[in-house]
Amino acid sequence: MRALRRDPASAHLAAIMGLPFAFASHFAPDLMEEALALYRERFEPSERLQSPYAMLGINAVIGETHTQAQQAATSLQQHFVALRQGRPSTFPAPRSVSWNSQEQCLLDSTLRYTFVGTAEDVTKNISAFAERYRPDELLIGTPLYSQEERRKTLTGIVHHLMEK
Repeated sequence: MRALRRDPASAHLAAIMGLPFAFASHFAPDLMEEALALYRERFEPSERLQSPYAMLGINAVIGETHTQAQQAATSLQQHFVALRQGRPSTFPAPRSVSWNSQEQCLLDSTLRYTFVGTAEDVTKNISAFAERYRPDELLIGTPLYSQEERRKTLTGIVHHLMEK
């Protein structure tokens, strides 16, 4: 069991207690690198765990084409904009959306580790993320309106990663 957190204080606590650490980088990426470094540097072995074990969160949205994936990803974008405006909701249906500059900045920052595109492009981005940060485990969110699109995304990731 892990607590999914998004701050360096929780990384420090997990490190000194010798526990696994999970970071919510799929929706709160700003402090991920700092928290991950702190956790790895300060980790103290415990009965439960002899070396650091980190899980990082990402989002993935796969479509037949990049345009189709971008359209599907508008569900997540709408959800985050509404949430930050104090209007929490479930994931709305995808639709064409024009964001103002403030909303676009929020989305670019908050959803930095959301990989959108074809299965090949998304799995390349996931691999690059894993290579750069070296997590022991990935939490892959598929924040989509349609359950079928979620399945397609996860199946596409598994299929393309298993080919390698």
